[in-house]
Amino acid sequence: MRDFYVFDIPVYLRPKSKYYRDMEQATARHLRKLFPSVESPREKFPKQCEAIEQDFCKTFGGPWEFNQVVGWLRLYVEGSSIGGISGGWTRSAFRHDFGRPFTW
Repeated sequence: MRDFYVFDIPVYLRPKSKYYRDMEQATARHLRKLFPSVESPREKFPKQCEAIEQDFCKTFGGPWEFNQVVGWLRLYVEGSSIGGISGGWTRSAFRHDFGRPFTW
């Protein structure tokens, strides 16, 4: 029996930098769809684009720290030894893009 666990280590689907880079590219594509005739909508409509970007990020992404976790590594102490248990989900259960959101 495991006496107590020390801490959990999250395992992420992709690195933080790639997640935010992908989010930025998806946001730019979304703005181009909304403003097809405007070359740089962020410069021409800054307030509107800021609101659109915030809504897009909230709907399709969210913070990397919580939305990209695919598993955990739990370290524990058992007697005089340290061990670990891994757990997670299948890769196919996660969205890799910023397409339509999944709703319950």
